[in-house]
Amino acid sequence: MNVPFISWDSMRDAVMRVYYFIGFVIIWQVAACSAFAQLPAQDGRYTDSMDIILQAARQDTAKAAILNQLSDYWSEKDSARSVGYALRSLQLSKGSGYYTGAAHFYLGGAYFYNDVAKSKKEYLSVSSLLGKDTSRQALSLLGRAWHNYGALLQRQDSSKAYMDILLNHTKPLARAAKD
Repeated sequence: MNVPFISWDSMRDAVMRVYYFIGFVIIWQVAACSAFAQLPAQDGRYTDSMDIILQAARQDTAKAAILNQLSDYWSEKDSARSVGYALRSLQLSKGSGYYTGAAHFYLGGAYFYNDVAKSKKEYLSVSSLLGKDTSRQALSLLGRAWHNYGALLQRQDSSKAYMDILLNHTKPLARAAKD
């Protein structure tokens, strides 16, 4: 029986290739983790930038709009933070129909994944607040609120109600808003 001869040099080279490969994988994993670890810093930069814009805003309605954007931004990342921004917007928008409705819309979004009952209540508030407003902006927001309300119903296994809302509320509002 003939056994092939393996030199120490070729064995050492093979082992070194394995070590290089393992090192590459480790470095790649560290780099990938570092890239994802930067996401909170980006969140912080966005929030810091919006806070600067918020402090520079002079009108309460402008501040409310910025707070709504912040609430929307945080709605899927940190619902408590999202609720906080929406509630601040609601405080600033008292007396302004559209902005009060918008604050309720974003509050509904903040509750969307964690508290379906509160989310549905907020979307219905948008409907009662903006139901008679014929501005394009209000019609568009109202259509979005109805859509989200329907999506919550669909999540509760009521697909027929969702389709009804799409056909009888969302679609006509989108047409009226020219969306």
